[in-house]
Formats: sequence, structure tokens, C-alpha cells
Amino acid sequence: MSLFVTERLTDKLFVICDSDDGNTSIHVENDGLLVVDTKSAALTDDLLAEIAQIADKPVRFVVNTHWHPDHVGGNERLAKAGATIIAHEVARKRMSEEQYIRFADRRIPALPEVALPRITMTDGLKLHYNRETIVVSCPRFTHTDGDAIVFFQQANVIQLGDIYFNGVYPYVSVSSGASYAQMLNVGRELLSAIDDQTWIIPGHGPMARKAEYARYLNMLDTVYGRVARQIAEGKSEEEVIAVKPTREFDPAWAKGNLSPDLFVHVVYDDIVT
Repeated sequence: MSLFVTERLTDKLFVICDSDDGNTSIHVENDGLLVVDTKSAALTDDLLAEIAQIADKPVRFVVNTHWHPDHVGGNERLAKAGATIIAHEVARKRMSEEQYIRFADRRIPALPEVALPRITMTDGLKLHYNRETIVVSCPRFTHTDGDAIVFFQQANVIQLGDIYFNGVYPYVSVSSGASYAQMLNVGRELLSAIDDQTWIIPGHGPMARKAEYARYLNMLDTVYGRVARQIAEGKSEEEVIAVKPTREFDPAWAKGNLSPDLFVHVVYDDIVT
């Protein structure tokens, strides 16, 4: 039985979702596949089996939305099989060196050379992949300091990576300069650039439309504003947490790794850092 839920968005575009790891999209063309994000290393066998169920074709390209291990774990196997990996220049640097995630007190080992991106970018690029134009843009300091957004123009599907956590409170890598303020700024720009028929692939959680993404941004903006006002009044982190600034959002959003108090902790850390 598959670990994943696979949805067909168009005749050529699929998304492979699961409850914990990053979502993966698969674009199918006559000469092969383009994959966006490769989940964790422990799930590579399952991911490859799911891809084979979608199409019996080689993976030609992999785009990583950022460097976190739940989005790049399958890079090594896919690269060894011939895929060319694409990511932000900063994401490649972080993949190539041991990283420390302060929030989780966790060290992430460097990836082997073969798993690193062969093509890197700082501003973005376009891939003209047979009949699909794939636009990759690079907002800085949103979830990490090397994020990428992937827009399939003809399909009207956009993959946001961990700039969007659907149904759970989002995390930003404060220690690498990312911020909720920038996540909000980029999100507002995206809302004006998409339409009601656009499918949105979040980094985690189910597929969404524009209205659902707007509700996510409203939640984030409301909580961020409340915490910022409490800090301006001189409140300590413990005092801000005690106010419960997420209270009305908890039933819908407190389902992931970040509890309400932990989410407020990260927002507080972001603002005061």
C-alpha cells in the first residue's frame, strides 16, 4: 500500500503528497520527467516506486525548492540515474556543508557531491520543457535564504515549497535570515499574480486554491501583528505566549510540528533577532 496520495492535476502534471515529508510534483513529457522536490532519503524507494506508477520514463530534471532534507533526500539516487538537479546558489552551498538548525538543535550532514545541484541560480530561470514553460523564481529570506518557487505556466500550477504550509503553523529559518515578514511580502505579491483557478502546491499539506492561500496569509499576518504589538509594549516572550495570540486559529492550524506556543516562540524570535 502506498505511503502517499497522488493527485493528477492535468494530463501531464501530478503531485505526490504525504503527511510528513515535502510534497513532490511530477511533470511528464515524451522524453522524460521533471520532478520538484525529492522528499527525505528514507522515502526514496517509495518515491521512486510512486514515480514509476505515474510514468515509465527517466527523470531528466529535479528542481529543489530549498535545501532542507525533507525536500532533497532523493537527490542522490535520482542524480545517479541521470537527473540534472537545479536549485538556488545558496541552497547548493548549504547542501554541500554541514548545517545546524538552531530551532531544532539539529545538525544536518552535507550531501555527497553527486546529490548537489549542477545548475544554480540567484534570480531565477525558465525551462522550456517541450510544451510547458516552467518559470522558477527566487524570493530571498522567506522560508530559508535560498528558496525557489516553480510555476507551470500552461498548467496554471504553482509550487511554493515551504513558503506555504497548508493546515499547520509555518516555520522560518530565523538563523539564516529568513522572516515571516518577507514570507508575507512574497505571499501578497503571489496573490496578485495568480487567479482563482490556479492550483497551489504547498511545501506541506493538501493542494489549495487562491482563497485558501489568502486565509493562510491572513492567519500569519494576524498572529505576526499581535506578537509585534506585544513586543513593542515591552512584553517578554513568556508574557506574549501567555496572551495566546493564536487562539482562534488553533483549531485549524495547530496540527503540525509547531504547537501554538512553539509557533509564537519562532515569531517572537524572528521579530527580536
